[in-house]
Amino acid sequence: MTRIAQNPRADDRPIRPIAGWALRRLHSLEDATGLRLIGPLATAETSRRAVVFAVLASRLGSSDPGTLAPRLLSGRLRDLLEDAYGPFPGLLPILRRIGPDPLPVSWLYRRLLSLVRAEDRRGQKELRVLCTVPRITIETFRIIDALPDELLYPEVVAGLSKFTQAQQLADVARFLRRYCPLPDRALARLLAPVANEPPKAMLARTLVAFGRDITPLAHDDDFEVLRDGRRFAELGDKMGLCLRDRILDAALGLTAYLRYRHEPCVAELRRIVTETRGEPPRHDWMIDGLYMTDNLPPTKTLAREILARLTRRGFVRLAMTHSPDLPTWLSEHHGDTTVWLSFLGCEGGRLGGGDDTDPDDLPETPPELMRLAQEFEEMRSSLV
Repeated sequence: MTRIAQNPRADDRPIRPIAGWALRRLHSLEDATGLRLIGPLATAETSRRAVVFAVLASRLGSSDPGTLAPRLLSGRLRDLLEDAYGPFPGLLPILRRIGPDPLPVSWLYRRLLSLVRAEDRRGQKELRVLCTVPRITIETFRIIDALPDELLYPEVVAGLSKFTQAQQLADVARFLRRYCPLPDRALARLLAPVANEPPKAMLARTLVAFGRDITPLAHDDDFEVLRDGRRFAELGDKMGLCLRDRILDAALGLTAYLRYRHEPCVAELRRIVTETRGEPPRHDWMIDGLYMTDNLPPTKTLAREILARLTRRGFVRLAMTHSPDLPTWLSEHHGDTTVWLSFLGCEGGRLGGGDDTDPDDLPETPPELMRLAQEFEEMRSSLV
């Protein structure tokens, strides 16, 4: 229910309805004193409305109605605030930033007062933000609550309009801090211009420039694990591979990249998870591809050599295949399901258990066998 003045306006100020908890408290004061408050306050200036709502949310708002009601209309604003909250000179300018409408819940005014009194670093940073934002709303408080200390700067909050944006930005900041040893102020300056939605390219550039210990795998005699951003850039530029763009996937734990020490080749691994009933999920690294300079594939001999060393280390070779007691060509030529015999992204691999014949060397299906198979299919169709 919204209640406004019934009498004509005394000036050109617009009528601003009063609703919610503030309307209910003003209505109680009117009933207790017989003094009209809602009508005059509906056309009052912004500063008076802001102070009146702050006073109604305080203990003073529950004091003697006969004394309080007239002061709401004509009392000195600073005196009202001082009686309600004590001597805090910086409170009135902050209240003006709330605007002419009350905050939707009264306890936010007490939260605001606690920030004005705050002596801890977090509270002072929150107050500094509130003193600079154009408008203080309940969403402003929610945004502030969602941001970690390293992002609690006016320029960052100014780029956010929703609580969900602040949550996502906080996740991005934690993600970058996990790998990039950036000072708080540097991180805030980096994210402030794109606070509402940090682009992938910016995150990748940051990881290339500052990323450390990105992949949790260890080096060995055969493979160098790409861990640092600069190594991604150096090797990618040297071999003509797009490793600068792939670093974001590596930091997210989706992929890992290993340089083969004996030949100019990079292995790409993908993280997979398998679940078996009654067992906890198991995470493994699957071999996804082998890349030589300029994205060229390795020879089959080299691919087998690298794959063998990767599997000895425990990385998974995954493929779909046919029944092991059947010849490969039979399933390739007559199966309804496309059989995936090669490893993902690697033409040279084959899952163990079948013969090691090169698919290119398989004989074509004999014409006589093809004719018999067709006749059999026609006969089966006629029976159905």
